Amino acid sequence: MVAPNANGQRKSTYPMITVDEAIAKVIEETDTLAITELVSLEENPTQLLGRRIAKDVVAAEPVPAFPASIMDGYAVIASDGAGVRRIVGNVTAGSADQVRVEPGTAAYITTGAPLPPGADAVVPIEDTEAATSEGNAECALIKTGGTEGKWIREVGSDIAAGTVVLEEGAVIGSPDVGLLAMVGATSVDVRAQPVVGVLSTGDEVVSPSVQTLTGSMVRDSNRAMLLAAVHESGGRPKDLGMVTDDAGDLETRVRQALSEVDVLVTSGGVSMGSLDLVKPLLERIGTVHFGRLLMKPGKPTTFATVVIDGVKKYVFALPGNPVSSAVTFKLLVEPCVRRLSGCREPECHPARVRARLAHDMKLDPARPEYHRVVLEWANADPTKKDTLGGFLAHSTGMQRSSRLLSMRGASALVYVPQGNGVLKQGSVVNALMLSRQGGAVILSPPTVIPHASGSVPATRFTLSPEKKAASAAHSGCLCCLAKDDKSKENLPPPPTSGGQKMIGTSALRCGVLTVSDRASSKEYKDKGGPEVLRVLGSAIKSEWSSVYKVVPDEADQIASAIADMVDNQGCALVITTGGTGPTERDVTPEATVSVLDKQLPGFGEAMRTASLQYVSTAILSRQLAGIRKDSVVINFPGSPRSIGQTWPSVCDALMYCIQLIRGVSLAWNDNIPASASTPAAAVPSAREDSAVPTVSPTVARTTSVATSAQPDTPTATVTAVQAVPASAVPPQLASPEQAQQTPGTDDRQTYVIDAVNLAWLDKVASTLGGTMSHSDIVQGIIGYTQTNADEAFVFGNVRGCGRKKVKKNINLALSAPCQEYLLEMANAHKLPDIQKTLRVVLDYAMEDASVGMHL
Repeated sequence: MVAPNANGQRKSTYPMITVDEAIAKVIEETDTLAITELVSLEENPTQLLGRRIAKDVVAAEPVPAFPASIMDGYAVIASDGAGVRRIVGNVTAGSADQVRVEPGTAAYITTGAPLPPGADAVVPIEDTEAATSEGNAECALIKTGGTEGKWIREVGSDIAAGTVVLEEGAVIGSPDVGLLAMVGATSVDVRAQPVVGVLSTGDEVVSPSVQTLTGSMVRDSNRAMLLAAVHESGGRPKDLGMVTDDAGDLETRVRQALSEVDVLVTSGGVSMGSLDLVKPLLERIGTVHFGRLLMKPGKPTTFATVVIDGVKKYVFALPGNPVSSAVTFKLLVEPCVRRLSGCREPECHPARVRARLAHDMKLDPARPEYHRVVLEWANADPTKKDTLGGFLAHSTGMQRSSRLLSMRGASALVYVPQGNGVLKQGSVVNALMLSRQGGAVILSPPTVIPHASGSVPATRFTLSPEKKAASAAHSGCLCCLAKDDKSKENLPPPPTSGGQKMIGTSALRCGVLTVSDRASSKEYKDKGGPEVLRVLGSAIKSEWSSVYKVVPDEADQIASAIADMVDNQGCALVITTGGTGPTERDVTPEATVSVLDKQLPGFGEAMRTASLQYVSTAILSRQLAGIRKDSVVINFPGSPRSIGQTWPSVCDALMYCIQLIRGVSLAWNDNIPASASTPAAAVPSAREDSAVPTVSPTVARTTSVATSAQPDTPTATVTAVQAVPASAVPPQLASPEQAQQTPGTDDRQTYVIDAVNLAWLDKVASTLGGTMSHSDIVQGIIGYTQTNADEAFVFGNVRGCGRKKVKKNINLALSAPCQEYLLEMANAHKLPDIQKTLRVVLDYAMEDASVGMHL
């Protein structure tokens, strides 16, 4: 006979909810504690660690409170310049010596010491030599003249008075303890730690100190474990001991506990047995918010709230099996403790990373499982089957809920979905970190085996039978395969990266995923993926790199690979090829939809329209596109010919979409050259675009459009202008005076300078007898300024005041280092754009005769 539970029921009346729903309910019900406490920094600094600031900590005085030397050296008057200086004294950190620097003198000074009166600069000891005067007075030879303010920390330059150094809600770490000491905040208001009581239930539970177990006794491992977990989560643990399975005793102990704690955690007594008394008790004295979870382990976990004397208390009744208690504490109790401590809602959730399974994991047909794993960081290695790099999840062994050893060494819980069969090795899963400090994460050896050199001979290969087995070792590495195999075709190997660094643009990471049963099994060589890489190599002008993979026509593997490329590999663009047709095995669109946050239907329509110009059966193609997080995913056909035909129809929109959702700037061509797989007549001629933005609010880009489709007829080119919205313009370059690429002028750009700058450049060019162009002169000036001039002097002084500002355009071909220097200085000195930076450099050059002498 089956005994009913404590309520006389044989089935639970509680609906089974998901873990995410349960976490959301806990956070929704939990209110931050209003209590704060004052903690002394001087009594014990370590007691502040992990505590949360209750109100802003403000610096009452500037740091430093006096102008201080940054270097060991000599305090001087900058206008004295180089020469021998008489030493009038020594100034060291903490000293109270009264020393004054007069013209022709200097004072020895150490790092951190206050700048003596009269001095306005420090010359490092390395730029001086010992010297003596006629009267044998101690002197120093100052070899390089100082610059006013050089090597000096000004008052408040580290922390200005009134600065909020730690804001309300900040968690205190060891650097923060030092910061508090620096500003003299020796008593700190922090939020009170919630008191969390732990109570074990059950007739069978005995103290861990019992040496010899009899009958069905078990040592109480849960209470010790949960008390430690409370401490780790930021709560203040309170040991409430053990209580037997007696309804009266249990109620007495629970009511007493609720008068002493903010949170009560019990273990045991929540299932459907006749002595499972906790859940019925909570139903009588409070509100039960959930009583069953769709998870393994931890199904009977219960959460309730009880109001005691007008104060809400939180009760978590956890299962008795130790692993179930540990897992459900991490998932549910810790978010409650963090919320009570003042954490914002997003900070309450368990920290998560994405990981790939190191081996198959069995699925449970009834419930999803939170599987205990050790995470290993694996670097990308093309000589191994697992080439992508990232976290690998290794099971800790048998996952029985009573086997606490399965938690030993575990760094995360991976979410294994409900289902039949197994979750395949390599599948991408969510991993919930068991410790916010990282847990037991194993780092791989610092050995990275890169791809073969990009200088692989310009041929492509067909796998010979004897190479099929060996090729598995290079799975996913196109260039290594091309290098190793001796059988060739007359096609160049695909690039795996390309483009070049351009001012104002960002590097683009692309994922290329071929979906094909036969290519995955090595029955034939993949052609779609390499063609996509060739298209990218021809289309993208700014810097780009790639991740490449081949998977069979299996929806779960396709979805897992896309998610991995976005979530773990940092791909802003993922292109799949293959599996978009109408047959039963064509499941790429369905797999793609399953991992998208939103769809972009226009891309599929545009690609089908483009393909229909070449083949009527293109109407059967079902490719689509969409967004996952801040990345774009798009399906292309499997045919290399079709890839080249459809790319121009979506290129501009695709790149612009990436710019919009990522806030970056890219440079690209929307046309591609004809490849061996695409007849010349089918592909318009290539053109180049400007990587540098032009006048707001739109950016002009030139497009060459082929007017002849006949392969034997010379192609005439018509130049058109496309408008690119200003949102795509890099903020450092966007201004009404931006640099503009001049079409067809060997990388020249139009810069805007003052009329007096241009007149001076003309004069310099004339003086040099026309041997140097404007570009040569400007590059020489920038090089001299970068190497010889004091940066603070060049960009920290106002020049050109009072003169009439008339702007003139000038076409310059500046090298990448020169452009990078201008952009770096614009960022460092908060100048609006590189146009202004160039004008500042030219104004400086006009005032400093040594620049002209250098030229």
